[in-house]
Amino acid sequence: MKRLSIALTLLLLCVLTACQPQQAAVLRPTLIPFPTMTIGQRIDGILTPAASRPLINTLSNPATIEALGGRATATSDYATCPPIVANRPAPTLPTGDSLQQAVLDELNGGADIASIEKAMKASVIDERGTFQSKDLTGVGTLDWLIAYTTSDKIGHLWIMGCADGRYVTRFSIESQNAAPPQILWVGDLNRDFAGDVVFARSVCQGEACQYETQAIGWDRRQGRFINRLDQAIIGLNLPVMKDIDNDAVTEIVLELKSGGTSATGPLRTGLNVYDWNGSVYTLSIIQLDEPRYRIQVIHEADKAFSKLDMPGALTLFQLALDNPKLESWFNDESSTLLSYSLYRMMLIHAYTGNTAALNEIIQKLAAAFPPDQPVEGQPPYVAMAYQFANALQASSDLHQACSAVQEIITAQTDTLALMNRYGSNSPTYTALMLCPY
Repeated sequence: MKRLSIALTLLLLCVLTACQPQQAAVLRPTLIPFPTMTIGQRIDGILTPAASRPLINTLSNPATIEALGGRATATSDYATCPPIVANRPAPTLPTGDSLQQAVLDELNGGADIASIEKAMKASVIDERGTFQSKDLTGVGTLDWLIAYTTSDKIGHLWIMGCADGRYVTRFSIESQNAAPPQILWVGDLNRDFAGDVVFARSVCQGEACQYETQAIGWDRRQGRFINRLDQAIIGLNLPVMKDIDNDAVTEIVLELKSGGTSATGPLRTGLNVYDWNGSVYTLSIIQLDEPRYRIQVIHEADKAFSKLDMPGALTLFQLALDNPKLESWFNDESSTLLSYSLYRMMLIHAYTGNTAALNEIIQKLAAAFPPDQPVEGQPPYVAMAYQFANALQASSDLHQACSAVQEIITAQTDTLALMNRYGSNSPTYTALMLCPY
């Protein structure tokens, strides 16, 4: 029996899209000890012309780009604000996208911040918004965090403060919808004695909506807000901030409470902990509960298969068949997942050259789906399994056997549809993934 060519082996390394980036391939509750926090280092040196190019074009996070666009110089005076002009008329503010500039003009012209707050609460700040103050730069002068919705139904989060005697925008970001970003935390997350802000906004793909949580912190050397997270946190729940390991550094904790929706598909419950590593907050602990649904175990088995971890994949497929506690996500999936698991186990034994185990799987397949029964009404993976077995027996060639299976995959659209119906957070299968040899 021929083994895979190098090219085909590389194709197997295409990893299935993960259900969640935080899901590990283990299927029992996981608990990983906290890593030792790494203290950040400062490196000083002379930049070459190439190294001193601006980074703005290399940044993909919109929040970072917004913060960079309005940054002040490192030598700015953050303690001096414009003087208030006595008996100045109450401000009249627009409610559209020119609102921020109008507020800055009023304040720099001598308006009282209390009058601005009153005007904005009367026009654009509803029960979802906020107008709060905090010293984020550490110089003793208040900055203002404002969440509001403009008349064109766009939510905003805006942070303004003083620089060189004038009010300026320190940070600004929009929502995808009318709901403004939610401010979850304002304080000092990592004990660097500078202000941090954690906020979340709703992001949607079609009808599937989740929270995108970001964290920013004031950097004194650069005179601007920078990202505290190495990547945004995406989830159905909002994270909480707490020091769970008593090291005086606050962790960002996302509890995975939801078992999934019709839009997302099945999800693993558990806990994700983002901890400070000296430079950024990064995912440090993944503590997952046991899978609840059979399809979740099969997804993990397919991930192991795609990494050529055939023993691990075989164990997981067997678990999907044998564990009576696993539930069905769809009422009609029992025979589908049974035939799919047997088919994939057949591929594994064919790859490893275990003829005895391969024959045993064929016998199990024949017992559940007798070969003399009509194929109508049977899951397509039954026909695929028999096609693979017959072609392999005739040629002893994995590639020719898969080529025969690909004919069925092309002819029957449900071969992919049945495995791709499990929501946006589940893997997306292709024809090559179903028979990659």
